Order: sequence, then C-alpha cells, then structure tokens
Amino acid sequence: MAKTFTAAQSSTEKKELRLVMNDESKKFVPNPHCCLELIQIIPDWVPPYLYYKMVDSLCGYSKGMASLMTDNLIAFLSGCGRHLTGVQHVDEQLLLLYREIYDYAYEHGYPLEALF
Repeated sequence: MAKTFTAAQSSTEKKELRLVMNDESKKFVPNPHCCLELIQIIPDWVPPYLYYKMVDSLCGYSKGMASLMTDNLIAFLSGCGRHLTGVQHVDEQLLLLYREIYDYAYEHGYPLEALF
C-alpha cells in the first residue's frame, strides 16, 4: 500500500530539509595561544591556505582540545607522525589535515617524516 502525504506533511518535510546558515563563527574563534604556537613552528614551505585551514580547524573547541590538536599538528609538522586524540570527529578532522599537509609536502619535494 502506497503512503500518501497531506500538504501539511510535505510542508513539514520541506522545512526539515531546508538549510539555514546562522553565521556564529565570530563567537567561536580559535584560541590565540594555539594560533601563535602554530605560526612559530610552521615550516616556511607551508602555504598560507594550509596554515589558515589548520587555524580554522581549531574553531569551536575548548582551550584544552584546541591545545591538544595544536600539539598534534606541530608533532606532525616536526616529523613525529600522526597523533590522535581518541575523539572520533576530532581525529577525522586531524587525519584530513595530515593528509593535505603530507600531500602538499610530497608534491613539492619537502621532507616530512610521516607514516601513511
């Protein structure tokens, strides 16, 4: 038997599927100390867009988690491999950054000791 929808039901479905962007980014800026740590250690070969991507990835996290993520990124950039946090969505974000950094380093001939 086919399921029928009333006009009210389809209107509700449309509201649920609608995408609304509330730009709250100004409320959840990255920790300034973490940004400073990154800028001090980041190798000269890292292009600005990758630095900004790393900084942007720190937005919305607690000071503790942002510091841990920063330490992990610094370790990776220093050739110490990929460090993870144990928090799945954070680790997925870090792994994407590690991959992008690694790919850029590899494509441009910069040594980066990482186990992939």
